[in-house]
Amino acid sequence: MKCDWSAYFLAGNLWIAVVRGERRDDSRYDHIAFNIDSANYSRLVSRLMRLGVKQWKENETEGESFYFLDPSGNKFELHYSDLEARIRDGKANWGSGVTWFK
Repeated sequence: MKCDWSAYFLAGNLWIAVVRGERRDDSRYDHIAFNIDSANYSRLVSRLMRLGVKQWKENETEGESFYFLDPSGNKFELHYSDLEARIRDGKANWGSGVTWFK
């Protein structure tokens, strides 16, 4: 996966990732990710699957992620992890072209 640009916003205990980039198969990787707690992750993913939402990719990143489309085709991700683990993984795997402000 090639990530051209991403930003992580922390709002209280909630962090939101906005990502722009391309996947290996040249499809767009642009999406908005919402981090949720472990108690809600499985419940929300199960509910989305029961409602028949379309999953647009399998998880290839640190933590648990469910990638889905809304009815208009916008791409979203529900993610379960913590921001520190995500930053550690990013620093280890995203290359030297990343600027970190934390």
